[in-house]
Amino acid sequence: MKAYAGSVRSRRRSGNNAIEFALVMPTFILLVFGMMEYSWAFFMRTGVINSVRSGCRTAVVVHPDDDPAAVAEQAIEDALLIYTIDCQELNTTCQINTSLSGSSPSEQLDCEVEVNYEPIMAGLVTAPTQIQAATSMVLELQR
Repeated sequence: MKAYAGSVRSRRRSGNNAIEFALVMPTFILLVFGMMEYSWAFFMRTGVINSVRSGCRTAVVVHPDDDPAAVAEQAIEDALLIYTIDCQELNTTCQINTSLSGSSPSEQLDCEVEVNYEPIMAGLVTAPTQIQAATSMVLELQR
């Protein structure tokens, strides 16, 4: 009689496991996809920040006869390509603004980038729609 009672208990227990799995699995999947979405957003944010910093840094050390703002824009676009952000694509919206301010010996270059962010899984979790970064650096070789 005990063998029979044990098999009934194990069948009930396996039913409980299936119900617990069905209740926990959607939450687990949402958690995993949320981590993936935010990881990608932070990767893109870090890429935009690093691109602005390196592009602006490239421009502040150019010869004074070159246009630092134009050099910065091109360097920022090139750096964004490393992070799979192509500003030349039709569906990617990048806005790169560079400007010179001040006068010698404290002339500085201001660089700003604004990129529209496309979530991996739209609607699953809330994510930022734009990623922005800005930096200012003093020109090393003054005019």
